Amino acid sequence: MSISLIYGRTKKDITINVSNYETVNGVDIADRTDLIFMLKSDATLTDGNAEYSITEGADLSVSSSVITARINDFTSLSIGPSYNIGLGIKFAGDTVYREIPLGTSKIIFTQDVIRL
Repeated sequence: MSISLIYGRTKKDITINVSNYETVNGVDIADRTDLIFMLKSDATLTDGNAEYSITEGADLSVSSSVITARINDFTSLSIGPSYNIGLGIKFAGDTVYREIPLGTSKIIFTQDVIRL
């Protein structure tokens, strides 16, 4: 998934529908106990070294089965490299995040083309 970031823009929302995951795994997103979203340029990096990471709150929210991650800090992100998207959910009794399989698991930020 390539995402263009228009010059001067300070936020970018990414929405992920997890209804299929809920159905296949017999879980309800409303029953979650924790939620995390991250971007890593190298999938083998530890989670603490992710270029972007947020937990549930103002920048990571859920409405029905749709999770919205807001990227609003681009200081560690660059135009060009591809970033692996990670979305994890914990339910009662989970000790580690359940990583949600995403159809498109990479994102590339591209620069706008209009320059005056």
